[in-house]
Amino acid sequence: MKWSPGQCRKGDIVRVALGSLYHYGVFVSEDEIIQFGYPPLPEFAEQNRDPRVRAVDADTFCCGRIIERGEPEHGDKKTARTPDEAVQAARSRIGEGGYSIIHNNCEHFARECVLGVRMCEQETEMRRKWQQRGILDVFVARIPDNAEPGPIADPNRAAYVAETADEKLRIARYCVWELLGTALRRCAGVDFPSLRFTRAINGKWSSDGAPPFSLSHTKTSVCVAVSDGAVGVDIEENDAFDRFGDPKLVTSRLLCHGERADSRDGILSVWTKKESIFKQTSGTVFEPRGIRLKRYETATFRLPGFEDLTVSVCGKTSALRCYVCEGGTVRGVTPVRI
Repeated sequence: MKWSPGQCRKGDIVRVALGSLYHYGVFVSEDEIIQFGYPPLPEFAEQNRDPRVRAVDADTFCCGRIIERGEPEHGDKKTARTPDEAVQAARSRIGEGGYSIIHNNCEHFARECVLGVRMCEQETEMRRKWQQRGILDVFVARIPDNAEPGPIADPNRAAYVAETADEKLRIARYCVWELLGTALRRCAGVDFPSLRFTRAINGKWSSDGAPPFSLSHTKTSVCVAVSDGAVGVDIEENDAFDRFGDPKLVTSRLLCHGERADSRDGILSVWTKKESIFKQTSGTVFEPRGIRLKRYETATFRLPGFEDLTVSVCGKTSALRCYVCEGGTVRGVTPVRI
């Protein structure tokens, strides 16, 4: 499709630029352009509460912007409708609803009426950018007070959980696995029950059918990180090291030459970072003093509603997105870096 300003003709597909987006319609005349929903601008907020196919005049459609008309090119011409057919198709849908910004928007409508093909270049471009972006998604959830281990489809993980003698640890291992299922379904659309997993000698779990992931849990919470590259995550309760009293009892085992941790948050940050690095690099024995933080890309943060926990992740931190899972609902949250 070739776009340019010019004299619009009956049956043309037309559009106006609204920032980085375009609003589409089917041109009939200066007094009639058929659109699906109003332009996504503040002055039309009320009308767009229930977007429907409507006929408006050119001034309403363009909102003071320049109208461009589309000229079908070779591939488009094979399915393009005649001007009368395009107008008839558009008019027949006036009053129709079911708007979806991703799956059923103004561009889908206009292209289907004029070209006979239901597609959206804006959606295609958005999906392309989405697929090319780096992925590092972190999920956190509480362990319910009444949690009990349930069935696990993967036999290796099921045996691993069943063999855990400590009841609280067994529940945590079950709950973090449930959270992994939620994370993989959301991030990769995988059929979690059908996957088969293996556990390496260092305790790291993986599956040929799943993207790289990492697991962590405390006595109250569970955490999962999913990425398109090697990833490690660690979660700790903020009072995890209070029992040692003197911070030097921890830092003597924790810090390399030149590293400092002068506060509770400092110790938590360094410890969780090094745990996440150990998991990301698939180490065999966790030796904190042998891990130099400057060599790795890490982020340490807390999440709204989970301020009693400190999380660190090692991987593509520029792509970091965080989610909390509460009552069966997953919602995105903004991490507070520490």
